[in-house]
Parts: sequence; structure tokens; C-alpha cells
Amino acid sequence: MANNAQRGKISADQVRGSSRNGNGVQIQMFGGSAPVAGHAAVFDANGNVVDGGSGSGGSGISPIRLTAVSYSMTNADFTVVATAPSITITLPASPATGQLANAKNGNATAGQTITVSAGGISIDGAASVVLDAAASVQVQWDGSQWRILLGLGVFY
Repeated sequence: MANNAQRGKISADQVRGSSRNGNGVQIQMFGGSAPVAGHAAVFDANGNVVDGGSGSGGSGISPIRLTAVSYSMTNADFTVVATAPSITITLPASPATGQLANAKNGNATAGQTITVSAGGISIDGAASVVLDAAASVQVQWDGSQWRILLGLGVFY
């Protein structure tokens, strides 16, 4: 099994559910008893990933990560919560058009801010935004920049 996993193949015990989704099949991968990367992927008839999902993947599960150090999001991340002040959360570098990302400052003490960086791209024209204590922001990639959809306590 280990060699198959290294080549990208999966075994039946790693799949907990599947459904038809357009021209492909959507499956929920599990490693042990936990979802792999917390989301579903959609494969075409040839086994190629056509949508890695941005969280829910129809399963109702969106991955969430807590971090006390600066963190660069991947396309598998959906929500990142900073649990320490003065850190930077960097949005995914190669997002898919329409991809959503969420960042939250989990610090409740006034003045404990975090920075959300676009990683050299932009967030509504800015290189980064600052989140005040307990603030959050949801952004969506439009193909050329991140767009703020929801923001509470966001400063440019």
C-alpha cells in the first residue's frame, strides 16, 4: 500500500464516501479516521484532480488551522486562526479562480494585531491588511487579485 500511496493511488479503506459530480467523481479521503487535508477532491475519469476543493467540497467540512507562528496558506487551507499576536498569515500563492480564504485574529486583547499578506499579489489593491483583535476577513481570488468579501476590524 505504501508504494501505491507514493504514486498517488488510493486504497478502498481511504475512501469514506463518493458521489458523481458533473463529469467526475467526488471522494472524501481519510488517513486513519481523519479526513486528509480536511476536504474532498474531484477526479475526472482518468484519475486527474480537477478540483481540489476550497473547503466544503459538498462534504460540509472546511479545514481550519490554528497557528501561533507566521504561516503561508496552501490551496488546501480554508481558514487560518492566529493564536498569537504580531504574526503574518500569507494567502495562497497560486489560487484557483473563485477560491475562498479566511483569516481570523484569535487574540482578544485590544492592540494585538496580525497581518494578512497577499504574498506579492494584492488584496483589493493593497499588499496586506491588518486585523485588529478578534477581527476576521474572507477573501476570494478573482483571477488577478484577492477581493475582500467580508471584513470585520480590517485596516489597510
